[in-house]
Amino acid sequence: MFKHPLIQEVVYNGLLKKERQEIHEQIALVMEQFFQERLPEFYETVAFHFLRGRSTVKAVEYLILSGRKSLSRYAVEEADQYLREAFDILKSKTEKPMPKRWPSST
Repeated sequence: MFKHPLIQEVVYNGLLKKERQEIHEQIALVMEQFFQERLPEFYETVAFHFLRGRSTVKAVEYLILSGRKSLSRYAVEEADQYLREAFDILKSKTEKPMPKRWPSST
């Protein structure tokens, strides 16, 4: 923890992208383990860290859980945001380019 946000930002931006991803991944994994009994309180934060850690499967899982949690509180716009983000991740992973030419059926 850094007392001044500017120092935190400088240190964070000084890390390699891969190092930042690993740190976010580790934070999410520790949160899953440490807050196991109170995990619903932290769905949004865990989703953020898995997303930044490039663990898309876990990020989508927690984004959906965050969306459901928001819906249970009638926070519809917030739920929409989480669920759209999960959908966009899944959509980008499943889209495949159309072939330039369809294969012949002979």
